[in-house]
Amino acid sequence: MIEIDGSYGEGGGQILRTALCLSAVTGKEFMINNIRQGKQNPGLKAEHLSCIKALKDLCNAEVEGDVIESKQLFFRPKSLQQRELNIDIGTAGSITLVLQSLAIPIILTNSKALITGGTDVMWSPSIDYFKNVIAPALNPLGKLDVALVRRGYFNKGGGIVEVKGERKEPESSIKQEIIITERIGKPMLFGVSHAAKPLASARVAERQADSAKKLFPNADIKTEYSNSLCLGSGISIFAKYDNCILGADNVGEKGIVAEKIGLLAAEKLKGEIDSNAPVDEHLADNLIPLLGICGGEIKASRISNHCLTNIYVAEKFLDVKFEVTKDKVVRAIKQKNQ
Repeated sequence: MIEIDGSYGEGGGQILRTALCLSAVTGKEFMINNIRQGKQNPGLKAEHLSCIKALKDLCNAEVEGDVIESKQLFFRPKSLQQRELNIDIGTAGSITLVLQSLAIPIILTNSKALITGGTDVMWSPSIDYFKNVIAPALNPLGKLDVALVRRGYFNKGGGIVEVKGERKEPESSIKQEIIITERIGKPMLFGVSHAAKPLASARVAERQADSAKKLFPNADIKTEYSNSLCLGSGISIFAKYDNCILGADNVGEKGIVAEKIGLLAAEKLKGEIDSNAPVDEHLADNLIPLLGICGGEIKASRISNHCLTNIYVAEKFLDVKFEVTKDKVVRAIKQKNQ
């Protein structure tokens, strides 16, 4: 059984999410201790239990310790099966963080999932970022369709997302290495600025977009208002090249004007563009499991603690060793015994 220290690195939920994903894919059982030890309120929360239950259903796993605030979990997977999942996080917990565990198994099993929770909340990728940046990056394994039904903000959540996986065939095709080390072409800039409908009179979505366009005047930023269960707003903007896409997002906060929310998102994207890297900081985190499965190398704008944490977990489950260079190139080297 693989043993994982949940306090490794930043000691957050990322370790658990990645372990669940790779355990389901490889069929290897694991035990994790000190779950979220680095957080103020350690142990399992609602969104983590949603990940565990969904992966349990996908691979008929035997599970121990799957209760709120548990700091230890045993996960013993069996074979992956095609499923139609209905997942209600029950809070404004992040749907995209749940998808960090589910995306690859859903693709490999041609499964579907209807997920209810937070679509645009702090400390997680926005649903637009997941749809436009993360999902397309998984194409070496197959296709992941992501459909936003309703946005969900903090603190009521209630956002709804539908996802559908389609595995690439034949299976041998997923063995092709991933190489993303340079940008090709000139960027097309686009995005979406959104808010709850009651904020339309204050033009919150338009003000966020207009502020972002001060840095990117040629960006095509659409505005929209949602029938969400509570007030909230956010913006996601992207730079699409011929072979890659960079993204940045930001969510509204009480006491911070819409103009600042939009400007901060634009400044994040400008930083990614100025780095000259083809993989932005957050995509690099999310690509580690895929890179471990397929092999290859990527060049990132920044190597975050989440990225290093995912490397730690991936090396536990996969016959691969990672190298991280001073130039922020992450290289996955398949081991000879694979």
